Amino acid sequence: MTQQNETIAAPIEEKNWPLKNDGALEPLCFLESWYNILVSKLLLIAAVIAGLLLIPVSLDVILRPVNGGLHFLMDIESMSLVVLAFIAMGYCTATKTQINIDLVYKLFSPGVRGAFDVFANSFGLFATIMMTRFIWRAALTATTYTGVLRMDHKYFIAICAFGFGVLALGLFIQLCHALKERLKDRDVLGILIPIAVTVFLYCLPYLYKHVFGIKLSSLAIGALGMLFLFILFLCHVPIGIAMMGVSYIGMMTIMRTINAVSSSIGPVPFRNASDFVYLAMPMFMLMGEIMTMGGLSDKLFNCMEKWLGRVPGGLACATVAGCAGFGAVCGESLPTVITMTNVALKPMKDMHYDLGLACGSLAAGGTLGILIPPSMGFIFYSIMTEESVGKLFAAGIIPGILLASIFILIIWARCKRNPDLAPPSRSYPFSAKMRSTLGLIPVAILFIIVVIGILQGFFTPGEGGAVGTVCGLVYCVGTGNFRLHKVLATIRRTAALSARLFCVMAGVFIFGVFLSSSRLPSLLADFVLGLNVSRYFILGIVILIYILLGFVMNIIPMMMFTLPSIYPTIQALGFDGIWFGVVTVIVMEMGLITPPVGMNVFTMASLVPEIPMGTIFKGVMPFFVGMCLCVLILILFPQLALFLVS
Repeated sequence: MTQQNETIAAPIEEKNWPLKNDGALEPLCFLESWYNILVSKLLLIAAVIAGLLLIPVSLDVILRPVNGGLHFLMDIESMSLVVLAFIAMGYCTATKTQINIDLVYKLFSPGVRGAFDVFANSFGLFATIMMTRFIWRAALTATTYTGVLRMDHKYFIAICAFGFGVLALGLFIQLCHALKERLKDRDVLGILIPIAVTVFLYCLPYLYKHVFGIKLSSLAIGALGMLFLFILFLCHVPIGIAMMGVSYIGMMTIMRTINAVSSSIGPVPFRNASDFVYLAMPMFMLMGEIMTMGGLSDKLFNCMEKWLGRVPGGLACATVAGCAGFGAVCGESLPTVITMTNVALKPMKDMHYDLGLACGSLAAGGTLGILIPPSMGFIFYSIMTEESVGKLFAAGIIPGILLASIFILIIWARCKRNPDLAPPSRSYPFSAKMRSTLGLIPVAILFIIVVIGILQGFFTPGEGGAVGTVCGLVYCVGTGNFRLHKVLATIRRTAALSARLFCVMAGVFIFGVFLSSSRLPSLLADFVLGLNVSRYFILGIVILIYILLGFVMNIIPMMMFTLPSIYPTIQALGFDGIWFGVVTVIVMEMGLITPPVGMNVFTMASLVPEIPMGTIFKGVMPFFVGMCLCVLILILFPQLALFLVS
């Protein structure tokens, strides 16, 4: 899946506007240059909102023990979150950083990829135009207000519609470029076939009603929608946009009138994005960025190296432990891999470590970033299932430590058996070890403040992310690591990544409405319950499906794609939803290190292009086995995940 390093928030460079022979601006170049300027300004607005959100959230937390908090601040926070979510949505289109799956796409020739581009952009353009229309209609008919300040919701729903409109304009520009390339290559079929397929797909509801003469149940329509959605993923259609298009086609097939579909879909993006729980996403991303800027990654690795350096494979063990510690202040996988690679790979290379072992420990250790709380994986699981984020965080602590311990044990056993893999590091006196440990006090304090504060109910997960960010800023100021330009760049990256994720989540919200209309999740649960097999057999099938999907999808899109139908089944089988969340995150982590997708491996390969990707994949295979062992232990002893929750 395409998921680049989050440097995408740098300002879009204004292009020279080419002139025709008569001195007139080329219309497409003029439109694209104007669009790039527009989305850059909108991203700046989103970044300002992301930064300013820290103020009301922190004030609310500080004043709550005194007077119960300022209740009007929640109105400000939720409406600001809506603006942040949608106003910069077009930026991912302008920078071509939409989240999509390019596994099949890359296998074809440039001409076929060009035809895929025509189809993806034409399909997405129609979907976003219809969503813009539906949301605008919802804005015109809205009659609700915020609870305290009585802010009219219709203005913020209109901002949602504006964001979708900007996204549609970006897709139109991309479609024009794709058509231009096909015309340049004189590939007429590369234009006609994708456009014809797009028209056919959006005419399906009409053809189904008036031409085909067949009658499908809503369950069949839902199942076909799921299958069709996966095909669109493989056709390089951006994930969120594919969900919107499939939902529109499926809802039109079930409801048959555009007004009914509009009433069902139009209010959904605003209603979900204004939910206070989604504040956790930008706040935790910002917290991780700030703590990276503060240099905590160097302190973590330095401490672990001093304590574990003399153990067989000590630097690799220290790398895994450092990834676990950094995950406790970051919550994401890719930033953990990027940061710890920059910190730990050079010392291991200098010590002549086996490159497969060194890169494998970094790629696998990076997966701990989405298991050890605070965790973006658990936040998304909570969003999709409405399980408590605080309980999920508590449930992830012991399994996270268990998985890190298994990784370290694997490294120790391999190096004990073959000492040539990792020459021993030098030893350090006890005083040096203690001094390095004292350097981790800020990490421990931050972890205690955020995680314990959430678990004890002092603040919500979103507020915890804001509190952690403020603490991180205070730490950076106190240690002299505060740089205003770095903070501003960090906030811009957070706004850009939030826009990308909310574009996917908007599709998920809408796709959830379609699935509910088809009754697929509940009927699937009823079907599974009717099978005369052990519930653990069904759980094994679900885990196998997740492992296979992990080969072609990343964790967050996979979670959004599968949980609406799988989670009700797991609940009906009597499995604990919190426990299943831990198992789900670990199983989905496997996809981060397995071919052909393996985003952690791809990220490492981009950082160290001199190391063959095959070497990295070979190095992570023992850790993949370790993850399977961890899942098995959790199935046999579920209280390992539920002990702290209870």
